[in-house]
Amino acid sequence: AEAPGVRVDVVEIDPAVTEVSYTHLGLDPVLGIRSFNMDGRQFVAERAAAGSYQLVTLDAVNDLSVPHHLLTTECNEAVKRALGRRSAEIRVQ
Repeated sequence: AEAPGVRVDVVEIDPAVTEVSYTHLGLDPVLGIRSFNMDGRQFVAERAAAGSYQLVTLDAVNDLSVPHHLLTTECNEAVKRALGRRSAEIRVQ
């Protein structure tokens, strides 16, 4: 579904996962989702402007656990900085 005025950024470390999303899972490029192939912590620390996101969803699992660097104080602070007023963070672990 389209939502005018809504920007969706997806950060996925593995470019092959992004490619499969479009080629085999039916993700429509017309939706305007911006995909970034890089580490999520690096993205929020280096690319996410302060206060620019209303929702951050972290769903990162490496084998059976969440990668340690995504559970650090530094990562939490970077996510907090990226979130705007009246925003939320969801962590799937």
